Amino acid sequence: MKKLKMTTISAVIIPALSFASLSAEASICPTKPVIQDGCTFPADNPVEKVFRAAAKPFRSLWKSQCNTHDVNYQILGKTKQSSDSKLYEDMRRRCDSKFNKYLLAPANQVCRAAAYSVYVALKNTDSSQYYKPRQRDRQRHTNEYVRTISNGFGHCDMTPEYAGFYDPSLLSYINSRFQSLAGRKPTAYERFELLNLYSVDSSLNTWKSRVSSEINNNLKFNSGPEVRVVSRNNPETFKQDASSSLRARSYQWDLNIGNSNSSVFSKTYMNMYDATHRISGTLKVTDSNGNKDVKIINTTFRSKGLCAPNENLHCL
Repeated sequence: MKKLKMTTISAVIIPALSFASLSAEASICPTKPVIQDGCTFPADNPVEKVFRAAAKPFRSLWKSQCNTHDVNYQILGKTKQSSDSKLYEDMRRRCDSKFNKYLLAPANQVCRAAAYSVYVALKNTDSSQYYKPRQRDRQRHTNEYVRTISNGFGHCDMTPEYAGFYDPSLLSYINSRFQSLAGRKPTAYERFELLNLYSVDSSLNTWKSRVSSEINNNLKFNSGPEVRVVSRNNPETFKQDASSSLRARSYQWDLNIGNSNSSVFSKTYMNMYDATHRISGTLKVTDSNGNKDVKIINTTFRSKGLCAPNENLHCL
């Protein structure tokens, strides 16, 4: 679960449509890798070796649950306690689904006992061994994003939500605190700046204090646009309307199906049969002071065929 040997690295990959997708792929910063190595339980001392032996028969059974635990350790702001408790809950649920507690009671009890052994061992494992190194990796990745997209002038863009490794409670606090102190929503860049103040080696209250100070002393004096997009698709046309974005003076669509500086992006497809199109890229809006906000576009659009739903049918 936490050993780094024989790890598998997975990452979100945005499928390309054609040569035109190269610019869009460049507009979205690469997502950071997630390390998942299944149930590779530690065995660094006699006690760990005992529980590892007890859990060994269930390693393949719990692989998905262990991978989820790996992911949770890599979500910035998610506590070790909540991650370990979630694994214990997931393992017990898997025991119950595999071994009916009424019809296969002995096997169910053995499985649950092994799950408890794993939970206790993990709960008593010092956070410096596995949890904190993973959290520090995410802190480093956050800093990399901040440096890459600083002020929105980098070669690629990202939002905390699309990056996908921040605990929702951190983002919720940033949004509510920013609204309270600055009277507006923070831009994606500002959210990254405030997330970059988080440290696994400090308390949550310390981070909250830093967030409030940064907003009060600096960010609340900035203007800031807010990206808003409304879908206005029709059967043949992919159409996205950003004219309702707040305080926006200019627009920059950078998608794998084309670019535009209009508040509305549209593309009409002239395909013979119904077709599904993968659309990805970014929309960046800028206010009168040069401050920017960005939205990641990552969706599919199914266009209606001009001839028939599929090639097996006669043209209408």
